[in-house]
Amino acid sequence: MRKFVLTFCLSILLVQLYGQIEATTINDKKVLLFEDGTWKYVKTNRIHSIDCMLLTSIAEDTITGGKYISSSGNVFVSKNGEKGFRISIKKIFSEEYTGFYFKVIGGGCIGDNPMIEILFRDGTKSNFFADSKNNCENDIYVFLGGEYGKEEYLEQIRKKEIKTMRIHTNNSYVQENFTVENSRELINILVCILGRA
Repeated sequence: MRKFVLTFCLSILLVQLYGQIEATTINDKKVLLFEDGTWKYVKTNRIHSIDCMLLTSIAEDTITGGKYISSSGNVFVSKNGEKGFRISIKKIFSEEYTGFYFKVIGGGCIGDNPMIEILFRDGTKSNFFADSKNNCENDIYVFLGGEYGKEEYLEQIRKKEIKTMRIHTNNSYVQENFTVENSRELINILVCILGRA
């Protein structure tokens, strides 16, 4: 009991100093303590069960000073390392859109606004055109949401597991099946980015 009283008093003192604090009750419930002595339960959602600190990072653009959140690494989708793609995601805090960046491995140069086709694990399909221009670096940029529209595609990718993705190149396409881990990692990154932005 003495330990509980001491912990409670320290919590109230910290609330007085810092405005609000997150605490854990004796039955493992998270609560926010406020300056005025009131408290409320912290709502838990899917983000709390994902380690967003490992999947994403927040940085500042040295030129513009704008902050953004991005995937910490790439989701690498390839069965043999010779063909496939690396996917990274970035969201600028001051913008309404989310950017997807694909590095296509194999398949030749990329044409203007290449088509991306997606088959989800639930059997539904989606296809849309990327926003990138002709290049032989095999870089593709897709902007979803805000001034670019295509919000429905962002929601599909955020909520559904991808089974297969096909990205068209000038002369062909690169198609890869996602592992369950690839699919879940992509969803978790999006949940973290959209939940923290």
